[in-house]
Amino acid sequence: LPKDDVQAALWYRKGADAGDGLGMANLGSMYLNGRGGLAKDEVQAVSWYRKAAEAGNEYGMANLGVMYENGEGGLTKDLALAVSWYRKSAEAGNARGMAYLGGAYENGQGGTPKDQAQAVSWYQKAAKLGDTDAQAALKRLGH
Repeated sequence: LPKDDVQAALWYRKGADAGDGLGMANLGSMYLNGRGGLAKDEVQAVSWYRKAAEAGNEYGMANLGVMYENGEGGLTKDLALAVSWYRKSAEAGNARGMAYLGGAYENGQGGTPKDQAQAVSWYQKAAKLGDTDAQAALKRLGH
């Protein structure tokens, strides 16, 4: 099929309306980036990421964490909540969540103790799943 953001957004909405967490997360990303004929709307993005996260979707969890970390979409910047969502995402098997959690341990963010061994462990898990940021972090840390 040819790439068609408008059709993608319509199908994501159908999935989201049917309760599919991945559809919710993808719809949130369409709003965040103003794609698929949707106006860029960080508040809508947060709303859909939250719905996805609450439905157990690990992508929604990681993306909601990013929104808390950056204080976007009407959210107050909250590193502790961001790390909490990263941990949930990582524990659900999401490579991005693992990489973000590794970063929290590396930098001691959001109440997470600075712990290079934990950082490396999470980066390694993410890198094995193909996360290029985690691979770069491991190289930077000499692993």
